[in-house]
Amino acid sequence: MRILITGDSFTYSYKNTWIERVCNELNLEMISCYGFRGQSQYKIYDNFIKTLVPQPDVIIVCHTEFTRLYNEGLADIEFAKTIQRLLVKDMQEQCKLRNIKMINIPCFEHDFLDKDYGLWVLAPGGLMICSKADDPTWDYKTNDKRLNHFSPRGHEIIANNIIPHIRNYINTDQQFHIVSLYPEIFS
Repeated sequence: MRILITGDSFTYSYKNTWIERVCNELNLEMISCYGFRGQSQYKIYDNFIKTLVPQPDVIIVCHTEFTRLYNEGLADIEFAKTIQRLLVKDMQEQCKLRNIKMINIPCFEHDFLDKDYGLWVLAPGGLMICSKADDPTWDYKTNDKRLNHFSPRGHEIIANNIIPHIRNYINTDQQFHIVSLYPEIFS
């Protein structure tokens, strides 16, 4: 099976991360791994649309923080949430139409998102809270030297916890499933 990975800084690196482990253990051929620090959901969406051809079998999307709009006149919180919700909803619809298995991993607040399709790996407050639990001394306002915001142990914990769910999801006809990822497992 071929896989596309897109997102923000939680998908920035491939080597020595949970992403590499997921791909290796599930024998997924990487088409593209595109993550960028501080990425807006629109840029994630744009990359997603551009890389649907050639069509992957599986897509992992790490959804970013909704306020990353980067336009002076667009600082309205409700507007930002609405735009994010619509982009994520369209991504789910595009995958469903193409029969692409979509794995959604919110990195930040996600309660306002419509979760209609795919495997959703949910942590309270997103992966950012798990990252903080992985290294309680880290201050999010400083530069994080860890690959994709996790220690080697943190990458192992994520991989060990999500691989069985991804394996089950991609090898069945299942269209929707939610899995919880608890920050406490990183302590």
